[in-house]
Amino acid sequence: MKILLPINIDRWRSSIATQLRAVVEANPDLEFTSFSSPTSEEDRQRGEVFWNLPQVTKASQAMALTRRYDIVQLAAISRKNMLAARIARLRGCGSTKIVSILCLEIVKEDVCSWRNYHRLLPLPDYFLAVSHAAGVLPMMDAPERYKGVIPNGFDEVFFDPAVADGTDLPEEVRRIGGRPFLLYVSSVEPRKRTDFLLRMADRMPDVMFVAAGFVVPGMGEPYLKELCRKPNIIWLGLIEKRVLRELYRVASALFFPSEREGMPLAIIEAFGMGLPVIAQPKSSMPDLVKPGVNGELIDCSEEDTWESVCRKYLAQPISEREQFRKTIRRWAIENHSWSKVGRLYGRFYKAIRDGKVDSWQQ
Repeated sequence: MKILLPINIDRWRSSIATQLRAVVEANPDLEFTSFSSPTSEEDRQRGEVFWNLPQVTKASQAMALTRRYDIVQLAAISRKNMLAARIARLRGCGSTKIVSILCLEIVKEDVCSWRNYHRLLPLPDYFLAVSHAAGVLPMMDAPERYKGVIPNGFDEVFFDPAVADGTDLPEEVRRIGGRPFLLYVSSVEPRKRTDFLLRMADRMPDVMFVAAGFVVPGMGEPYLKELCRKPNIIWLGLIEKRVLRELYRVASALFFPSEREGMPLAIIEAFGMGLPVIAQPKSSMPDLVKPGVNGELIDCSEEDTWESVCRKYLAQPISEREQFRKTIRRWAIENHSWSKVGRLYGRFYKAIRDGKVDSWQQ
């Protein structure tokens, strides 16, 4: 079975590329074709290992689109990806099946995502979603083509507290001398509630925050100026996964006030490192954050409660924290290992091949 993944799959900072690499790695009996465009040294180093897997072929876009495929797997919604899927369907004389994974809860207020979703809607033969929240629209708009949820996961070998040894901790964080801090890992934009991070930093001037992520052009620049001005926020920008792993290891909690997600890798990876998460009870966050088990769910209108919980994790005794973190990591491995998630995609692909797609979860 030949599957086209029209994405630059060797970008380790990309959550969608991470998801699709897991699909490739978990299914050595299938044949995958994808594209390469590394943007960091981590991409180049780890990409060497990935591209040596026998089940994946690195192709130019021109080369990829001259071949025939059984399945085209779309995860990012873009005109370029949709064009690639249409060309593959034509080359397959109608036998090529197009599968779209929806990785974000889409709402009308997000004009760009809403428009792209409706452009995509007629194209796929099948829809999957990473969470129930992300699947709401296709379940209503195309119920006969919507085939359920396959959640996101994490690399339990890479995101392991035993692997992080302190060598990748940023110098800016070293300079605070082991002082407890809250970690914010997210793109900088309105739906991620960067404004709430700034407000809570003002409310708790004695608390340190470390923030990392991508500044969304046209939306994140005003927040960035404020992030860089706050004396109790260390802004790191876009960082590599190995640095992020170290931050998860030493932070007191992940501060994640986002309004809307698909199924955020930042939360799952934090859990893999044993880090508790404070998030809102919105979108897909309740699918992941279990109050009292691996974190807390608090609406951003409840600032007093946010502060109380933040301070609780910052002051957590070492013995209690260590046991808590072991419990969180076990939960993550049991529920969100990439190897298990990747095998679910393999099962879905084979159900398409065997004409049993409506019963693939049984």
